[in-house]
Amino acid sequence: MNAFFRSIFSIALLLCAARAGAHGFILIPNSSTNPISFSVASAQPVLDNDPNNPTPGPNNLFLDQFNGTPNGDGSFPTDEGFAAIVGPQPAHSAATFHILSPLYFSDGTGPAVPASPGTSLHIYDRFAGNSDGQHPGASAGDVVISGSTSLLAGFGVSLTDFHELEKDLYIANGSSQIDGEYGFAFNVSATFANGTVTTGPLVDMFATDIGPGGGFATNADPFTVQDPATLAIYTAAVPEPSTLALVFLSAGAMGALRLRPGRRRLYSTV
Repeated sequence: MNAFFRSIFSIALLLCAARAGAHGFILIPNSSTNPISFSVASAQPVLDNDPNNPTPGPNNLFLDQFNGTPNGDGSFPTDEGFAAIVGPQPAHSAATFHILSPLYFSDGTGPAVPASPGTSLHIYDRFAGNSDGQHPGASAGDVVISGSTSLLAGFGVSLTDFHELEKDLYIANGSSQIDGEYGFAFNVSATFANGTVTTGPLVDMFATDIGPGGGFATNADPFTVQDPATLAIYTAAVPEPSTLALVFLSAGAMGALRLRPGRRRLYSTV
């Protein structure tokens, strides 16, 4: 591990340690000049919202919560959970993201299920047009994820800001999916001089917290309800052999991205 990577790795660990700050996924290039790979670390790779003793989860999982106070149109917002590169930046015109799964819901009592018909998550770039000068490549778009989504193209992003994307949850009238967590899988791609790096699935999960005194995020038991809810959505969004579930309960190592022989596109091992 060269000096550059060690320094960036230290920055990433500091970001991950500040759990209260939330943020999102940290992408760490392996070189200061011509990256051909990067590692991925979540700022909150946890299975529950216990502020004092959270259960560790995999590094391609990010857990936070929606704001309990709705927007004027009744949706519940968050701007947490996106990816940002720490280190050399890509050619911004080629930085994009893609949705890889439906929008799932779980209340911790069983397997995750697709979000109810009429429930959706709207995603848009808060800095489209790069009006602030700090988000090159940010572009307009409105990606809508529902329980019937499979694969969905995103739009151009800067990858300079964990809070670049706004996510607004619209819950269908009459839906029983009020107290629990919603989540989905996505990936991001960034083009450097040596080729395009694409992560494996990154899983964003957000707990609801609706009602006086809070809801699921605040009041649900972390270990008997929140942990199962998170694992249920993770398993649905990123199918894995069941034997790996126990591994996810330990801190684990950061998942490294490696170049496939004879190809210029990179994939995550997480």
